[in-house]
Amino acid sequence: MVLADFVWSNTYIEVKKLSAHFDNLPEGFEDCKIVQISDFHNEWGKGYIDRLTEKVKDCEPDYIFVTGDSVDQIFPDVDRSLEFMKKLPDICPVYLVMGNHEYNLSQEEREFVSGCESYGVNVLYNEHTTLTRNGDTISLLGFDNMENDSEAFSQVTEDFVILLNHYPEDCNYFSKTAVQYGTHIDIDFTGHAHGGLIRLPLVNGLYAPGQGLFPKYTDGTYSVNDTTLVVSRGVGNSGWTQRFSDPFELVLFTLEK
Repeated sequence: MVLADFVWSNTYIEVKKLSAHFDNLPEGFEDCKIVQISDFHNEWGKGYIDRLTEKVKDCEPDYIFVTGDSVDQIFPDVDRSLEFMKKLPDICPVYLVMGNHEYNLSQEEREFVSGCESYGVNVLYNEHTTLTRNGDTISLLGFDNMENDSEAFSQVTEDFVILLNHYPEDCNYFSKTAVQYGTHIDIDFTGHAHGGLIRLPLVNGLYAPGQGLFPKYTDGTYSVNDTTLVVSRGVGNSGWTQRFSDPFELVLFTLEK
């Protein structure tokens, strides 16, 4: 039983369907479907990229958000990560931010970013852009750290705001900083916690980087100030790390008015 759970947690890809209602959501984004991909870590395994890509396609998303650690700094394989990223823009528009693993690499990060951009992936470096759907627009912010964020917040003009940020423990900081610049964050998509790695009954994961033992934010949605925080368990393992009762996860998030 334990062995079966171990194999399942480190091979199976769950699609977690989430949704939330927002009074300020523009009509054009009603029922907009977002697939969040986090913590790929150039995951190995025969046929894994094809399986993961098919899962994404089956969700029929309007947008794909990639929230960091697509490359692993312990066993970096930029080519494998780019093999996966190359497939995504054929499905729908893709927006990507960096995580700590890309941030800790230098040459590999430059290769990864240039490769992503050549395939049509929109890489956001502490910046603001807008998404348009059915004639309406919303703001999208992408941060790879907590620095140089003031200019991006000052560019927000839309009433509905989404943030892509790798670290769930930073949500409180970003939501408060947004208010200082006269705006807010409706949804913050994050990863990094790997679901707490080992999940037991009544335990929200045993350990998460950046949060330590018994982390608060590991999986699903949370309310932080006036922000809906979304935390993905991720679709890969870092280095020799393995999971228990914590399978890989794609998030399918539907916006509702």
